[in-house]
Amino acid sequence: MSGYSPLLDRALVVSAIVHRDQLRKGTRIPYVMHPVHVALILAKHGFADTVLAAAVLHDALEDLRPGDASLREDLRDTFPEALGDAPEEPRRFVARFEWFLDAEFGPDVMTLVRSVTDHTATDGRPLPTREKRARKLVDLAAADTPIETLALKAADATHNGRSLAALLLARGPEVLAAFKTSPAETHAWLGAVQRVVSPRLAASCPGLVEDLSQAVAALGDALRSRDRAATARERRR
Repeated sequence: MSGYSPLLDRALVVSAIVHRDQLRKGTRIPYVMHPVHVALILAKHGFADTVLAAAVLHDALEDLRPGDASLREDLRDTFPEALGDAPEEPRRFVARFEWFLDAEFGPDVMTLVRSVTDHTATDGRPLPTREKRARKLVDLAAADTPIETLALKAADATHNGRSLAALLLARGPEVLAAFKTSPAETHAWLGAVQRVVSPRLAASCPGLVEDLSQAVAALGDALRSRDRAATARERRR
């Protein structure tokens, strides 16, 4: 990545609007910092602007809140030619939003975004986190999964692992209430992602494999530090 990129600029605008009211779990940090960090990790390893734009947008489909009238209005105002007459009904708005993303960013970006978007429901039934993760691992392990998808997932896992490790060390156990799954379960999940993506990434992007390995290790170290601190507190009682 070098200089100004219109593609990245548009992706950042969309992501900033979609995630505008979201915070990183357990913090007051705007959620948009996460997709930006994922893009920065990939930029460090020399990936093209299309991959970086997909990184910036990688949670946009999952996190869009179509029932938020203010959000719909902001998207219409920002992209009037594509979304100015988008319907009010939430499901129809989602369909128009997806059409807009496809038209605005093209198949190279949006195929990659969809490849890392979680399965959220089946037969109208919301999927529990464990099932979503199991399905994602199957997708990642498929022989025809593009290297770019594996790299995007690796960068996503790298930032999540490092940020959770830092949060645990800085805030301690009280931060855990904000998460649907325990840090130990998250550590196991990130380790599973590492095992699936690393063999195919090792030849083309060893630096990213190393980043992911270090992030998983950092989270493991933070968990062990937390457990030692808890044991010490129990002994003092």
